[in-house]
Amino acid sequence: DTPEKLERYVAKHKPAYEMLSDLTPAEVAEVQGIVAAELEPDLLPVSIVTDAEGRVLSALPGVPSLSQLRELLPRAALAGPAPQDFGSP
Repeated sequence: DTPEKLERYVAKHKPAYEMLSDLTPAEVAEVQGIVAAELEPDLLPVSIVTDAEGRVLSALPGVPSLSQLRELLPRAALAGPAPQDFGSP
């Protein structure tokens, strides 16, 4: 989609996930390759779930449910960062 179309989608739906609208042509080609390998080549919208290091865990049609994310991501990733330990007083 065009950047303008994505901006309208974000303004209307306010998704709780990052929209990758400023990808280079090479990055777009890489994403299209992932979608083509995992799903139908022209399927939109699609969600690509990655781990904290950016490794692709899954490509799913539409927006994944919390249950789907829990199956894909380690529990620690969903819990957020661990509390900082400042040592003994």
